[in-house]
Amino acid sequence: MSVTHILLYILGWSAAAVLAFVLYRQRRLEVRLRRFEAMVENAGTECYLANPDGSLAYANRAAAASLGYTVPELLALGVSGIDPLGGSRFREHVDGLRQGDVPAFETVHTAKDGRPVPKELKTVLLRHGKRDYVCCFGCAITERKRAEADRLELERQVRQTERLECLAALAGGVAHDFSNALTAILGNLEMATEEMPAGESSARVSIHEAIAAGHQAVSLMRQMLAFSGRGRMPLSPVDLSAFLDTAVIRLRELLPAHLTLRLQKEPELPAVMADAAHLQQALTNLVSNASDAMGATPGVISVSAGTQTFDAVALQRCPSNHRPGPGRFVVIEVADTGPGMDAATLERLFHPFFTTKRGSRGLGLAMVLASPKACMVRFSSTAEREQAPG
Repeated sequence: MSVTHILLYILGWSAAAVLAFVLYRQRRLEVRLRRFEAMVENAGTECYLANPDGSLAYANRAAAASLGYTVPELLALGVSGIDPLGGSRFREHVDGLRQGDVPAFETVHTAKDGRPVPKELKTVLLRHGKRDYVCCFGCAITERKRAEADRLELERQVRQTERLECLAALAGGVAHDFSNALTAILGNLEMATEEMPAGESSARVSIHEAIAAGHQAVSLMRQMLAFSGRGRMPLSPVDLSAFLDTAVIRLRELLPAHLTLRLQKEPELPAVMADAAHLQQALTNLVSNASDAMGATPGVISVSAGTQTFDAVALQRCPSNHRPGPGRFVVIEVADTGPGMDAATLERLFHPFFTTKRGSRGLGLAMVLASPKACMVRFSSTAEREQAPG
């Protein structure tokens, strides 16, 4: 006799029908549960089920794989092991869910190898019997964050370009008019020397000094015209080793006695194609800025030069919008022992006319970017290492 016949005999046909219906419903629920479990387990969306104390009751494969863990390893860590929301903050989050909040928020999980993984999460409160659970669905947003960073960098470059274009337009107009005036001044001075009697005289010496100063002003005007796009700097081979030796001697004469200027360079620096006058002006501006920043405090300003290879990633730090291609470059670095700069100052470092000098003196370091080649002059101080005063 079969089990079914025995049940029919004991319970009667009505009770047996009820039992059969219950068993049928149970099998259907088991099938649906297995389907649901398979769907959640193999979903691309990360799923977590946490207890109110922060321990994890469940996590699917996507959640574990996104951080490089196995599911058992992730469950053993709990919320506090992967998310700064753990601990008391997580309990506060659960209290908020109990009051009806259903927030979607961004956070950063810590992967098994220590790398940060930005996530977007949505949490809901589930009640099963007398117990509460926090059900969380999420996904990694690394690519979105990278795209946002790229967008912000592009916007920064556009703003920088607009600022430099405004400054270039102003510089070009002033330089053009001033260059015309200098041409007339130098022409008349040279004609005056030709009409003067032969022989040495104090007047002749004064005129020659005025002509020399005029030619320096012409060189400066060429730089301003090149900055504005209306002119072109004449590039020629420059022996950097000899150039730096001479430049540092001149700069030492300009510095106050309480500051020491040191030069460190590789034994054999290669020659570079550059405009020596512009390079001298850029170096003078940087050393002068370092001197002003240090004030009356004794200290050291260091000028160092060497060769270095830059890849595309390293060149992204270049403040100029005219970035060269990857390769080997000569790097001139100016460092000082001054107080440094905070993050807000560093952000505006190359803004036109931005300066921290008293009385708003100076044009700012934007003038150093007048030539695309100036991109490879790296500016360094305690601020670049610490990015904070002191």
